[in-house]
Amino acid sequence: MRRGSTRRIAGRTRRGGQARNGRLTLRLHSTDALARCVVMLDRPFTETINVDGCDFEVWLRSPGAKRAVPKRDRHLGTGFLVGTDDAAFLVTAAHVARRMDREARLSYASRGGHRISRRLADLLAPGSRQHVWVFHRSADVALARLRPLPELQRRALPADLLLARAEAPSWSLDLLAIGFPLGLASELHFAPIAKRAQAASAIVRFRGEEMERPANFFLLDQPVVGGYSGAPVFVAPQARLTDSGKPEAVAGRCVGLLSQTISLETVGQFTAVVPSSTICSMLRGQGRASR
Repeated sequence: MRRGSTRRIAGRTRRGGQARNGRLTLRLHSTDALARCVVMLDRPFTETINVDGCDFEVWLRSPGAKRAVPKRDRHLGTGFLVGTDDAAFLVTAAHVARRMDREARLSYASRGGHRISRRLADLLAPGSRQHVWVFHRSADVALARLRPLPELQRRALPADLLLARAEAPSWSLDLLAIGFPLGLASELHFAPIAKRAQAASAIVRFRGEEMERPANFFLLDQPVVGGYSGAPVFVAPQARLTDSGKPEAVAGRCVGLLSQTISLETVGQFTAVVPSSTICSMLRGQGRASR
């Protein structure tokens, strides 16, 4: 596409291949730029077991040792930062957010590629410190309002790069899920991992695991592993042919959030994705609540 030409993303026209929200300029053809909004979430905890209906912490002691130490593990997940005109939000899957309290850690890469980890409590906006998360009434989505820190605002995905229409992406488009499967990351070269997939369905409605009500999803053609939950799903920047045979550029944009893997006995495993339109509706609700 020629420099200076226009393209329409989420109902708005932008020029020069860039999207602007007053703070951030993002090259729509750069997958690396889209990935900057992705963060790792983890919450260390002491393992427990249930005995006769009561929970007990698990502590370990070597034979002959006098002191025991707790058996530690981590809750893991992925989130991403979204910026509106006047706020920044952390978005993730609701089932991830329920395990991430104020002491959870949010990690991202410095400009030199090193890992930076911050307590979620230190990043929350004043009004969010008592109740960290806002949960969707039925979908597997939660968001937290963050302080307007420059380091977060620079990384935030402009909200108008979320597809606002309630639809699944075309089956012909390459999609990218960008996250931290199994918490895999290097301390010195900290970066998320991208997985390529394609849409396998239109919008479908069902009640997933840890959900009280049915909600809208679309499916990806392959499963994902733990730690990817809450990751954004993007249309990968790419070129394709139109119905008339002419080439066109497809700009990167967010079309959903990874929720969970589902298994169908006769056809295999798929990944359920919450459409980005659900996130858009939550962001609009937060905008009204803040006024």
